[in-house]
Amino acid sequence: MREGRIEKDKGMIAVGCEAEEKDRKIDRYSYELGVMDCFCEMTASGLKGLAMSHPCPDRKEWESFRPAVQKLCQKYEISFYPEEDPLITDLFPARMNQGTCHYLFYRDKAVLQEYLAIKAERKKAIEEHCYVDPKRYELAWRLGKLLSYPDEGIRRYIRRTREEEGL
Repeated sequence: MREGRIEKDKGMIAVGCEAEEKDRKIDRYSYELGVMDCFCEMTASGLKGLAMSHPCPDRKEWESFRPAVQKLCQKYEISFYPEEDPLITDLFPARMNQGTCHYLFYRDKAVLQEYLAIKAERKKAIEEHCYVDPKRYELAWRLGKLLSYPDEGIRRYIRRTREEEGL
């Protein structure tokens, strides 16, 4: 069997592999909810300290997930934070998150507090015209650690983002 593929188009997601003759269409809502379910389970198990839903550029669509997000968090005994102004760092290209909304999933309130502290530090550094290295790298690194990424993964993500953005 060959590696599967996922294609997004017009709110539908085609999932298939070479062994199948036809692709199955999965609506975007179901796909995103499945992703969030997986992230909630990983957060509940302690595998991730913080998890983020995929960025959602449509506020109305993002809000439509909230009742299901609440149920998932009850099921896994974790908490969520509706992030309407996501933290932008060099961990991910800005184009992925600017102008979007997310749900953040966490077990420990200290993790959310650290996320919000990083966000506040970034804002202050920008206001004081000192959002440059080493502070810029440090904030991206800290976000990666909150997301429970391994060190090499964080370095790779920061490097790719900086290359893409010409930094």
